[in-house]
Amino acid sequence: MAAFRVLVIALALTAPVWALHATTVSACTCVLQPLEDSVAQAELIVLGTVESVRSTDPPQEFEGSPWLVSTVSVEEYLKGSGPPTLQHTFPGDIASCTSGDREGHRYLLSYVRQSDGTLGTSFCSGSLDLTDAGEEVADQQVQEVRDLLRDSIVTEFPKSGSGTGLADSSFGWQVTAAAAGVLLAASASAVFVTLRRRVS
Repeated sequence: MAAFRVLVIALALTAPVWALHATTVSACTCVLQPLEDSVAQAELIVLGTVESVRSTDPPQEFEGSPWLVSTVSVEEYLKGSGPPTLQHTFPGDIASCTSGDREGHRYLLSYVRQSDGTLGTSFCSGSLDLTDAGEEVADQQVQEVRDLLRDSIVTEFPKSGSGTGLADSSFGWQVTAAAAGVLLAASASAVFVTLRRRVS
């Protein structure tokens, strides 16, 4: 009987570890950033609905399961601009952190520049399935993004640039030197004209 109790206790203590291990293996894993950082880093932020999802062959450099292509009908560009329809190509693997892959779902898609120069979106970049989130959470999230974008329009002068508001102090000294050069040239011209009149 004591051995049975030990087994039950051992199973009860290790079950959460097994569950955690299973979700880590089969699910997307990434570090989510604060919303402020996601909005600041995104080049495009789009509200849209996935109209269709189809299977396609993976790119040559990738082997394995088919990739997916989703077509997104853009409702609104919150940041940036682009065409009324976007297409995403991404791995069909469940662990790929993709966003915008469920037909009929409305998304807040946040696009960041990838290492290969293309724009990409995923849950790691701050994208959100608004349909799954529910109307109240979705509206709140979209409003927070709008507020952050509105507030980012008010720019602060950078700390560098000797308080001139110029981002780079080297540019500031170039402007100052050019202005001094113009003043020096004007003064030299005035002196030359005055001397020439006296000689004549």
